[in-house]
Amino acid sequence: MHNYQVNRGIQFPGLSRTANSSPTAGELDSMLATGYDIKRGNFTFGPITSLQYTYFGLQPFTETGAQSLDLSVASANANSLIYTLGTRGFYSWQMNKKILVVPQINLGWQHEFLQNPYAINATFPNGAGFNYTTTTALRDSLYTGLGFSVNLAKKYDAFFFYNASCCNPTLVSQNFSISLGVKF
Repeated sequence: MHNYQVNRGIQFPGLSRTANSSPTAGELDSMLATGYDIKRGNFTFGPITSLQYTYFGLQPFTETGAQSLDLSVASANANSLIYTLGTRGFYSWQMNKKILVVPQINLGWQHEFLQNPYAINATFPNGAGFNYTTTTALRDSLYTGLGFSVNLAKKYDAFFFYNASCCNPTLVSQNFSISLGVKF
């Protein structure tokens, strides 16, 4: 479940208003993935593949604060089904008896099957309405990742990773992940 706080500034010569809203949305994410590891000394590499489904449903909402320029936005939803085929590799570097560092890299071609244009419908308080239709996303992209993990004394773990989608000008996706763990 997502809850947002949105303040939409409206500026025209002689007019300055802010429309406020608190939209909510639900999201379902699922993924099935597999791979095969080939080990050569401290190197591990191999193919990976996955299928990921996402559903996003925006609940209807109404803005306040901008009087005649407030919008009532209808519900909207989007579906995505992404197939990934790629490879990953990592190197296990035992610095000493207590510290293990594992640099990692992955590359994957992704294909989007479901994300099609959808309409966002809105109306003004006077009943005048309009809709905005999103564009069709390009279907293919290259998804890359680079990062490392650190294990201290087989008790503490840290994970740092950067992922980005590239080679598709209609998709901008960059993620930075950090994880800390303790075994007890």
